[in-house]
Amino acid sequence: MEHYVWLALAATLGTWFVTALGAATVVFFKSPSARALNLMLGFSAGVMIAASFWSLLQPAIQRAEAAGTTPAWLVAVSGFLLGALFLWGSDKAVCFARKRAGMGMPGERMNRIIMLVLSITLHNIPEGLAVGVAFGALGTGASPDGLMGAVSIAVGIGLQNFPEGAAVSLPIPGKFTVYNALTVMGIAKQLGISLTDCAAALKTASGVKGRVEVVPTPGKTYSILIDYAHTPDGLENVLSSVKDFCKGRVIAVFGCGGDRDPMKRPIMGHIGVKLSDFAVITSDNPRTEDPMAIIEDILTGVKQEDGEYIVIEDRRAAIRYAMDIGKKDDIIILAGKGHETYQDIGGVKRHLDEREEVAAHLREKEETAWEN
Repeated sequence: MEHYVWLALAATLGTWFVTALGAATVVFFKSPSARALNLMLGFSAGVMIAASFWSLLQPAIQRAEAAGTTPAWLVAVSGFLLGALFLWGSDKAVCFARKRAGMGMPGERMNRIIMLVLSITLHNIPEGLAVGVAFGALGTGASPDGLMGAVSIAVGIGLQNFPEGAAVSLPIPGKFTVYNALTVMGIAKQLGISLTDCAAALKTASGVKGRVEVVPTPGKTYSILIDYAHTPDGLENVLSSVKDFCKGRVIAVFGCGGDRDPMKRPIMGHIGVKLSDFAVITSDNPRTEDPMAIIEDILTGVKQEDGEYIVIEDRRAAIRYAMDIGKKDDIIILAGKGHETYQDIGGVKRHLDEREEVAAHLREKEETAWEN
């Protein structure tokens, strides 16, 4: 009997490995074929239906007939209905967890993590039970057909999990974006949309302008992101997220708005220097305030950290400086303006599109290189 316990454990680990293998496809293929994933799902469904009958339902009926105490069909039907009831209850529990995660309650991020863990756990219990029962039954009367049936169940579950793993392995930058994608996929599942279709749709999403927006930098080995982060929490979130996947330095270009809460300025200064490798303190929308007075408030928090920084009041010059010091695998974050295409100085809105500034500086550098 112990031999079959180890076989069941190996088969269960095998299904987990296939799920991980499906998720790993993102390393090799940015857009796995939806047709191929659907074909695998259909094939695995056929394998699982056949294996479920020959290796689970039929043996259950035969054992009930041999015992002779209860009608065989009643035993099989009761087990089938209990399994269906368990899955129904699991879906209700997951739905409840999703609702809690979206209510904005304290600890919202933790609620979402709990929801994800709960979803994975509940939906894998029936799979583990199926594999365990199939192999466990072999211990009371193994046969070549029974062994092949148990293996078929494990293979079917593995094939089912492969496209699910591939479907959710999206190359999405930033943890907060992953949380958003998980929420979308959870809602889509409740609406009856398959994970494969949901993943295909997510791959076409271009994102929101000014929210971790990737700015084209052709010919450069560094990257530039524009984000609307203009509060302590926003700046902390974007810098923390970028730091998770940045292979080089994180260079933060940021300031604070004028005629707004001055208490957040030193806090943002502290966060900006602490979570970046180099900070460029500059002007945001000073409005009617003196830009340098705002920067002095920011520096109060900056000096609490032993980090590298420079002060460049002119935002255009600050952007160009950050680009000039950018090296291979660095990520430059232009924080504060986001989708805005102006800068409010002295109560006057002046045109300033950071995308245009980046493109213009790249052109100037290229022209200078040609002249030399």
